[in-house]
Amino acid sequence: MDGILLHVLYHGAEAKAFADEMQSGLRNDVLAEDGCMQYDYFLPVGKEDCVLLIEHWRDQAALDKHSAGEPMAKLKALKASHGLTADVTRYE
Repeated sequence: MDGILLHVLYHGAEAKAFADEMQSGLRNDVLAEDGCMQYDYFLPVGKEDCVLLIEHWRDQAALDKHSAGEPMAKLKALKASHGLTADVTRYE
């Protein structure tokens, strides 16, 4: 695998509402960022209080730029407004 793959598991009662809001526009902003190769949300079977995000970035520079950018700031605010926590697993 080339690049950096992240699995972000969001936990909380409002996880699905968070994912729905991300799908309504902010996801497209992230996908438009240079170096973003994948940014998809999934609902794990049997787990109604979590959502899985799979992110794939070209390299660390692209991920760093994303992490410091406006879409990430909006994502953090949205995550906080829904009272979610997250676990991140990184694969290289």
